[in-house]
Amino acid sequence: MPIVDRSMPRYLRPYARAVAEHGRGFESLLWSSRRAQERRFEVLLEVLGPERLRGARIVDLGSGHGDFAAFLAAAGVEVGEGIGIEAIDETREEASRRAPHGWRFVDGDFVADRDLLASLVPDWTICSGSLNSLPPRLARRVLRRAFEASRRGVAFNVLSSRGDVQADGPATRFDPASLLRLALRLTPRVALRHHELGGADATFLLERAVDPG
Repeated sequence: MPIVDRSMPRYLRPYARAVAEHGRGFESLLWSSRRAQERRFEVLLEVLGPERLRGARIVDLGSGHGDFAAFLAAAGVEVGEGIGIEAIDETREEASRRAPHGWRFVDGDFVADRDLLASLVPDWTICSGSLNSLPPRLARRVLRRAFEASRRGVAFNVLSSRGDVQADGPATRFDPASLLRLALRLTPRVALRHHELGGADATFLLERAVDPG
């Protein structure tokens, strides 16, 4: 197993090891397959609806190679401004090389830097797969912070502990009921999709009850 800097936060180490082992290839993102990644993006877009994203300021947490930005561009969803946050240097550089029009990718640890999201003032914060290396309690803090920083809301997916099919690998499985309770404490406008990939995935939308004027 490749050795990584032990001063790096524990939740970033799996990605640093993957880059050390695979370079800038798709395998360094730790998705099970390209199709699984794309299907999760499709569900996020279905839950959100393209109209919510068009012209909006989007922040993608743990943006990897910028694949969600590329997915939106291919789907004809033109955001007002897209910002990807990525803490792994090689991964962020690859995202910047591939960046579609209207997107930029910045260095940042959205877990450790409590002020990062608030400084960017997103309309929508998106998180696809980026909570998988976090313990549940820390992930809930990140989600609360993301919702508080976002003018319109948050959409995210996680691996579910309640699916009849469990994905391979060491990633955290989240109890969707616990996340639903958190979501409903933040806003009454919550959507949950839990039937994808044999129930192994849970996709949430949290929208502010009153759009900012």
